[in-house]
Amino acid sequence: MLRGLLTTLAVLAPAWAAPLDGGVPEQRHLALGVAANVASSNGVAITWITTLGAGSSATVRLSPTSAAEVQSGGGKVYTGQKYDYSYVDERHSVPYQSGDIFRVFITDLEPRTTYWYAVDGAPTDVRAFTTVPAAGDGTKFSDSSVLEIAVMGDLGQTEFSEQTVNRVCPRCATAGSAPIGNSDAAFAIIVGDLAYADGDPERWDEWGRLTEPLASRMPLMFFPGNHEIEIDEDTMVPFVNYRNRYVMSQAQDEIITPGEVFDWHTYDFNFTYEGGSSYYSFDVGRAHFVMLNTYVDTTVDSQQYSWLLNDLTTLNRTTTPWVFAFLHGPWYNSNHVHQNEVATDNSRAAMEPLMEQYDVSMVFSGHVHSYERSHPVFEDVVFEAGQAPIYVVVGDGGNHEGLYSDFSPQHWTAYHNGSSYGHGRIKIFNDSVATWEWFPNHLATAEDSVAVTNLAQRSLQSDDDKKVDTDTREGDILGGTVVVVVFVSMIVAALVVTYRRRKAFLKATDHDPLISSLDRDEPSSPAASPRTEEKSDIEIARNEDFDGEL
Repeated sequence: MLRGLLTTLAVLAPAWAAPLDGGVPEQRHLALGVAANVASSNGVAITWITTLGAGSSATVRLSPTSAAEVQSGGGKVYTGQKYDYSYVDERHSVPYQSGDIFRVFITDLEPRTTYWYAVDGAPTDVRAFTTVPAAGDGTKFSDSSVLEIAVMGDLGQTEFSEQTVNRVCPRCATAGSAPIGNSDAAFAIIVGDLAYADGDPERWDEWGRLTEPLASRMPLMFFPGNHEIEIDEDTMVPFVNYRNRYVMSQAQDEIITPGEVFDWHTYDFNFTYEGGSSYYSFDVGRAHFVMLNTYVDTTVDSQQYSWLLNDLTTLNRTTTPWVFAFLHGPWYNSNHVHQNEVATDNSRAAMEPLMEQYDVSMVFSGHVHSYERSHPVFEDVVFEAGQAPIYVVVGDGGNHEGLYSDFSPQHWTAYHNGSSYGHGRIKIFNDSVATWEWFPNHLATAEDSVAVTNLAQRSLQSDDDKKVDTDTREGDILGGTVVVVVFVSMIVAALVVTYRRRKAFLKATDHDPLISSLDRDEPSSPAASPRTEEKSDIEIARNEDFDGEL
């Protein structure tokens, strides 16, 4: 009850819940992206909003020299587009009308370079950002690693959300025109479910203000979750607010068709949102990042599946040996919430084999408001470290629906926590080794961490040689007994998975009333989370002589 009260109070009159202030630019956002079909390895898109008809133009003044040069009218001026949009939702008697939205694409920046910029309408309000390493660049970028990326999910707009944003970039809120430096991540990713506006576009304005201190100084990448679907009641076009407000790394033109959601508990739908900022990929340094949309067609006959297959098969692994994938619906989720959903199950059935086949080292998701990390796993079978992808759920960003703490034991689960908000960080040290760390907001240090081996480095072992039983991690079984136990455990695990899938199918077809309770607004009661420490993996990462292999 206390946590529910705190969650309620967190959404009452936050500092960012204010109307647009005349012609003053706000909601600045940097993305690693350029216009569709325009090639640029170092492009950025800068977006901001003012009140409608304020008279500003879509121009950005930018300098690699200093804030003073921008403030004095120096530097280079870039121009872009200005537009607005409307949105109709049956819960509001008057259609929403956006302010003026401005977007400028800049394609000629140098990598690893700090730039100062100001948008039209606020010539003295200068911000700074640093461009990311170019594709293939493996030299050290941050203070602690070659490349560091912050990952969070299901952010929303509560005081907990603000805490998460401040943890991702501690200096962003007070940086002014100063660069944030190399001790922060090169960029950040949100794994869907952004504003939790749920049909109220003014909440998108509030979310834009909440994230602006970070997003105006560090590229912030994301993609749609279920809360971004937001179908216009007049046109039946989905993702209206997301598509009009933000742009990502667009390698394809956008294709959108109207439709509806047949069941909001399983996310069964018939609309289309292809290309554009729906799903996309980009390269930074020695890594390739793949962003997927769970809430458009993902089956083997879909356009998104064909795009993903082409993306992974044509990737130059010499330039970008690391691959990380991101989507909203989790494929490995031991929480009682968000089980047996059509959209998530379809994406897993079609795409999980691609993740294993094309050496995707980690797959990140949200949707479930908790933190969870798997052992290396493929089709429910646990493998040795570096022999299968690791799956991470990081839906604990802070949204008003609260945390989910009710888990069931699963043999592939390495660690979970359903009682803390937080975020995580990927740290790449060289072409073979990275680490993943999860930071609860209330702790200064990581509560969970694991060494990650690049799957592209896998040896030519047979698949059977790579499989392990999780009990052997505890050292309880020795000698020849290991072989017998592993074999038996694999059979039992297969039977359990078959039984659970059959049970889930029957539950879904019978319209079990429990399914209707999966999307709850009230947080679960906090509970102690079991922990599985992979000390040997972590010690390997920390003892590795990273500097010698950069």
